[in-house]
Parts: sequence; structure tokens; C-alpha cells
Amino acid sequence: MVYLILSIILGLIVGIYTPINISTNYSVYIAVLVLALLSYITSSIKSQMEAKNYGKVELIGFAAEMVLALLFTFISEQLGIPLYYAPIFYFGVNIFENFKKIIIYLLKR
Repeated sequence: MVYLILSIILGLIVGIYTPINISTNYSVYIAVLVLALLSYITSSIKSQMEAKNYGKVELIGFAAEMVLALLFTFISEQLGIPLYYAPIFYFGVNIFENFKKIIIYLLKR
């Protein structure tokens, strides 16, 4: 878990000081990817705290969810229908559920 926190801090520092401009055409894709990553991080922390570490299964699940979310986003962009709200809603709910479980675990300690 220490590596995870250090990686997040290092990524934030590099991201802040690296001048990368992302086109507005890709902003929806980036938003979905960031939510997928936050969902994966919170579920990994939750499973570490519950001593249920399924590393490979979680990583494969993250990759599958990310590909499916990007597919939804791509199809929604092609059709002009906001289907990308489904992955955004799913990842948002998942993040809050994982935070709730983390807080409950910390309060019970």
C-alpha cells in the first residue's frame, strides 16, 4: 500500500509539472479513464484492508472494465447519444461504496 500512495504522489507531481495539453475531443475519454483508475485504486485499498488480496483478478477486472467503458464512450460519440453516462455512474457509485467500506473498516479498528 505504501507503493500505491507513493505512486499516486509521484504521478500527481509529474502531472502538475508536465505541460501536456489534451484536446477537448478526448476529454470524455480521459474522464472515464480517470474514474476507472480511481475505482480500481479504491477497490484495491478496500481489498488490502479486508485481507482479500486478489491481485491478478483485480487487475484483469480493471482492464476489462476500462475497455468496456471506453467502448461505451466510443459508441456514444459515434451515435451522438450520451451512453458514456453509464460508466461514469457505475464508477462513481463504485468509488463511493469503496470509500464507505474503507471508512467503516477504519472506524471499527
